[in-house]
Amino acid sequence: RHVDEAVAAAALAFGQDDHRALLRHAALHDHVTGAGNRTKLMEDAVTILTTAALFIDLDEFKAVNDRFGHAIGDMVLRTVAERITDVVDGRGRLYRVGGDEFAGLLDDVPTAAPGAPLAGRCAIEIGAALRLPYPVTEFVDVSLDVSIGTAVAGPGERADHLLSRADEALVLGAERGGEDG
Repeated sequence: RHVDEAVAAAALAFGQDDHRALLRHAALHDHVTGAGNRTKLMEDAVTILTTAALFIDLDEFKAVNDRFGHAIGDMVLRTVAERITDVVDGRGRLYRVGGDEFAGLLDDVPTAAPGAPLAGRCAIEIGAALRLPYPVTEFVDVSLDVSIGTAVAGPGERADHLLSRADEALVLGAERGGEDG
């Protein structure tokens, strides 16, 4: 609601409704990756039917920024977002919720298997895609490891609760030595 009010006020100030959609998009999407941001995630969590949630953390990503600088780090983040989007496309949505953290909401796709196989399959595919090398210079590639927490919706479970469980699974997996949740 607050985002909509701010967007409406800004559009009115510009005097053009054309800007309303652009301002709303800017308010709800990450400027580096184009993925939805935390605000968009929370908005979608109450409006879409979700079968599963994923939390994705890029392990030791800070080293990329420290070694190559933020411009290269941003390039790697854009590639990460593209790779995740390629996996969940048609099955869900992607959000960047922190510096090196992403979340995914998987839709209730009628042709898909129940949530657990879908979530597990997506997690495996995302992990494989994100572990591929990232070319950062002509002669240097960066490799990343990734931790993924998953949660499958129970009957009538809200997406915001599902997201909390996926985040807990990510943390528990990291505490067990990097196993995915």
